[in-house]
Amino acid sequence: MIQAALCSNAYVGLEGHEGSATEEDIKRAFHKQAKLIHPDSVKPEYIARAEKAFQKLSTAYQVLKCRKQRAEYDRTSMY
Repeated sequence: MIQAALCSNAYVGLEGHEGSATEEDIKRAFHKQAKLIHPDSVKPEYIARAEKAFQKLSTAYQVLKCRKQRAEYDRTSMY
């Protein structure tokens, strides 16, 4: 489960199906994923991957929680 979280697309994991997620859904999904992949919560052999995955997740959250940036992402991304 943790490996799957480490390998997943951060934007899709946060946003849900076809961009239909609300701001609260995105926030909830971020916190759920963050608990799974935070470098402090994984086994030592996964720390390097967790750090990269957590950075991607954090970047995705910063984009998707801002309405203007999310609208741009929705216009230019492919689900």
